[in-house]
Formats: sequence, C-alpha cells, structure tokens
Amino acid sequence: MKITVFGCCRQESLNIDYDITCIMKEIAYCHNTKEMLEIIKYCKHGHIPPEDTIHVLRNPLILQKQLVYNDRFKYDLENSDIFVLEISSKMTYEYKNRSCHHSIYTENKRFRISDDIKNQVIVREQTFDEIYDDILKIKHELNNKPMIIVTHLVTINDGGRYDLACILEEICNKESILIINPMKQIISKGYTAKQILEPDGNHYNKLGHKVIKEIYDEYINKL
Repeated sequence: MKITVFGCCRQESLNIDYDITCIMKEIAYCHNTKEMLEIIKYCKHGHIPPEDTIHVLRNPLILQKQLVYNDRFKYDLENSDIFVLEISSKMTYEYKNRSCHHSIYTENKRFRISDDIKNQVIVREQTFDEIYDDILKIKHELNNKPMIIVTHLVTINDGGRYDLACILEEICNKESILIINPMKQIISKGYTAKQILEPDGNHYNKLGHKVIKEIYDEYINKL
C-alpha cells in the first residue's frame, strides 16, 4: 500500500509501517489547501521552474537549493492508494501568483529571503467556502482516491485551530471523507495532551507518535 502525505512532521509516525512516497520529504511540508493544490499541480506537471522553487516549495527554501523536477513525483502521486492530508491552517501565502510555504514570509531572515520578496507575498485567511472548494478540487485532482483529512492538535474549544477543525469536520461529514481530529481520538483512548505532546503543543513526543500511529492504523484499515 502506497501512501502520499500532505502535511508536516506530525505525520511522520506513518513512516514506521507504511510505504510513504517521497513527496512530503523532498518537496514540501504544507499546512493549507492552497499549498496542497500547488504541490499536486507541481507533481503532475512540474510547472514551477527550478530557479523559482526556492521561493515556493519548502524544501528548496530550507535547503537553499533549486529543486529539479523528477518524474518520480508524478509516478508516486498517480500510484498512491491513499492520501493523508493534514490541514492545519487557514492562512495562505502567495508569491507571484503561486501558493508558497509560509517560511518565505514568517522566517525570511532565517532563510536569507530578502525583505523585497517578503513584501510581495500576499497573506490571506481562507473562508469556509474557499476551503470547501479546495477540498473538492483536491479530490478531483487525486482522481477521487481514498483520503483521510487530519486536523491540527486542538487542545481547547476556542481559537483558530478549533474553528478550522469544526470547518473541516462539517465539510468531511457532508462529503463522506474520513477525518481525524487527533486530540479527540487521543483523549478517547485515555491520554491527556500533556502526556503525548512536546511542551510547545505543536509536536508529538515519543508516546504521542506511538498513540497517533495506532489511530492512523484504525482509519487506514477502514479504507
């Protein structure tokens, strides 16, 4: 079984037992639906010139090198059996009409991105309808293959993470898409956030990766 993950290090638990494609590791961690659509388009068509990947895709940005398009990206995308999409933000970042990784804007000094480029980045917060429309587009681009949507780590019933999780749950219920709200599932198994998360509240500790992996197994088996 081949799985493609669109998400970040919180999904690395899946690497233990599953055949995970290179897309997340070699192209980009991503956080929002616009960025996912840009990456899917890149995998299919290689539409971003190598010299521009450093301003769009996370891994070239982080590693300070150009990413040369590889047909393996298209092969892996087309031959995946399941897709796991962690949608953890409503904020989108656009540079020269392309959805890009947030680091070009939020960490431009760290990665030696000039203020001139940062100032050209358009930052927006997506609406419910935009997220809904993007998810439908993603389903279409992935040929309606099985997919699981994962929310951020929602530890309180308030704020941006909670609002986005509610949006995703509503959309997934309407579209019959499997969705994992990690903290709901983890709490249902008798664990607390303090037990399974690093102090920053954004990452799993060793126990957390073990517990969420078991949850992923349950959902993947449903498919």
